[in-house]
Amino acid sequence: MKNKKKLNFPFEVGKNKNDSWEKRFEEWRKGDTKSKLAQAWRYRSISRYIKGKLSEDKIAKLKSVGILK
Repeated sequence: MKNKKKLNFPFEVGKNKNDSWEKRFEEWRKGDTKSKLAQAWRYRSISRYIKGKLSEDKIAKLKSVGILK
């Protein structure tokens, strides 16, 4: 390829939504429950649960911290 263009945009190769979910879960588990990011994560997780789009593993984790019963 002769005409390669460089993008001046920071991004992480290999990062996926599951990594982000796990990071937010760990933050919640450690007590960071008041931030807007934490509340948005909680809302999205409950929404995905209601729609049947959450894995059994994630459901168990949410139950372990009292988000789901």
